[in-house]
Amino acid sequence: MVHRVIQRVDVLLTQRVGEVVASVIEAQTRSLLPSIRQELEFAIRNSVNEAVADELSHIDQAFKSTE
Repeated sequence: MVHRVIQRVDVLLTQRVGEVVASVIEAQTRSLLPSIRQELEFAIRNSVNEAVADELSHIDQAFKSTE
């Protein structure tokens, strides 16, 4: 009987610890979202700016070579 109780406690603790960890991870992820969004926006904006600048530079060089 004691063995079965210990097994049941183990199963319940494993389940509850998993639920608590999942809840904490979810809460932490939610608190990070504004920062993640801001960093992603910055990275995307810089990537687009750099790509446009490169393309404009290529167009300018092509135009100058035809003069």
